[in-house]
Amino acid sequence: DTFIYDVAKTNEVLGQTQFEELEYLRKLGFKVNSHFEIAGSIEEVIEYWDKWRSKNKSLGYWIDGVVVKVNEHSLQERLGFTGKAPRFAIAFKFPAEQVTTVVEDIVLQVGRTGVLTPVAHLRPVSVAGSTVSRATLHNEDEIRRLDVRIGDTVILQKAGDVIPDIVKVLTELRPKSSKPYKWPTKVAECGGDGSIERVPGQAAWRCVFKNSFAQQRRVMRHFASKGALNIEGLGPSTVDALMEKGLLAHFDDFFTLKEGDLLTLEGFAAVSASKLAESISRSAKSVSLSRLIAGLSIPQVGEE
Repeated sequence: DTFIYDVAKTNEVLGQTQFEELEYLRKLGFKVNSHFEIAGSIEEVIEYWDKWRSKNKSLGYWIDGVVVKVNEHSLQERLGFTGKAPRFAIAFKFPAEQVTTVVEDIVLQVGRTGVLTPVAHLRPVSVAGSTVSRATLHNEDEIRRLDVRIGDTVILQKAGDVIPDIVKVLTELRPKSSKPYKWPTKVAECGGDGSIERVPGQAAWRCVFKNSFAQQRRVMRHFASKGALNIEGLGPSTVDALMEKGLLAHFDDFFTLKEGDLLTLEGFAAVSASKLAESISRSAKSVSLSRLIAGLSIPQVGEE
């Protein structure tokens, strides 16, 4: 099910405001959320938000806040957009739902640029509409600030109601045998001799060796992903399998893969191999320069 909020184009005369646009959509027969209102001041906006904060569980669907928009279309056009969002609208969130759970382990993940991210493995818990079993701890400084340890009971919420985030450690429930988390000097997944180094001027640590399987796997997965080449049917597990077979080591290897190569992978038959080969060929011919560059995992270079 869905609600419709915006008209991209019409041959008819569209009203000059967001309010008129929603009324127009409703008259056309689209399903429009019936709870929209015009506020004459910021105090009225806060009053509206406060009303729905206490009523948000009374609907037949889950909400995490209200959206405040500039009403006049002419002002919306002047304000424009950032790379990711309109400047004329903002999500006014409700306080995040908080739950408690237990940290069962702290594991370091190797990212595309070789940076190590500590991740807390949690006793699964339901929060803000989904079951969460992992939460990033960001970096060494954040672990030290929270003093989070394996075995700790923690308060968890979703930052922006999306990303699981540990807010606080309940030290009064801490096991007596617990020890402070000790940042390692070597990480096997980094490859080479496992050495790691602190990134100058940052709180992050990274692998000294740049070509570990763990790092390259993330790089290759990203290259094939929706934000880069968008190769349909080439998911993370297939990328991993191609690397393990030695068929994928560099970016250009994607474009030389043939049906016969794909048939060597477990679970691939003639039809599925043919489809993926076609998908790779199609992506190679149609990818824009900006997406190609974004796919190369160059530090500080993203889609924008």
